[in-house]
Formats: sequence, C-alpha cells, structure tokens
Amino acid sequence: MAKEMKRLIVHVYGHEFEVNMSKEKEQLYLLAAEYVNKKINAYMDAFVRKPLPQKSSEEIMLMAMLDIAVGVIECKQNSEHSSLLKKIKDKCYLQKNEEKNL
Repeated sequence: MAKEMKRLIVHVYGHEFEVNMSKEKEQLYLLAAEYVNKKINAYMDAFVRKPLPQKSSEEIMLMAMLDIAVGVIECKQNSEHSSLLKKIKDKCYLQKNEEKNL
C-alpha cells in the first residue's frame, strides 16, 4: 500500500520551502524547521547581533549546519553504542547461563 503523500510549506529563517513527504512526517518537518531556526538565531545572536567581529550569513548557516550534524552523528553513535552494549550484555548473559548448565 502506497503511503499518502502531503505537501507542506516550512519556514526556515525567512524562507519558505515546499516539501513533499508522507503524512506521518509532517510534525517531524515542522519540529526540524523550528530547531534549525533556533540554531540559526543562536548563532546570529552570538556572532552578528553583537559588536565586531561579525560573521557573514553564509558562515552562520554553515556553523548551524555543522552544529546540527554533530548532534545527529553523536546521537547515532550513542544509539550504535547502546546496541553494541546490549549485544555484549546478552552474549555475556547467555555464556553465564551456559556455564551454569554445565
């Protein structure tokens, strides 16, 4: 069964983007746009809306993208580590049970 697709307009730092996505992801896109806007505003407050030295809009966007990417990768690594730790614990548990049965 094909997923129902939806068009959504998201606003990112004064720009509108039309996004086609499955209906289930609508809230995810809205939250993501809000998160990106907050990151950009934080960098604007830190580097543009203060006295010199100021950064360009391009630098601000790149810094925000880098910050978001670091968070995503860190989350992914934590998830992978958790999965690996679970596998190790499960294997140790199985080995202990096998030793008890011997």
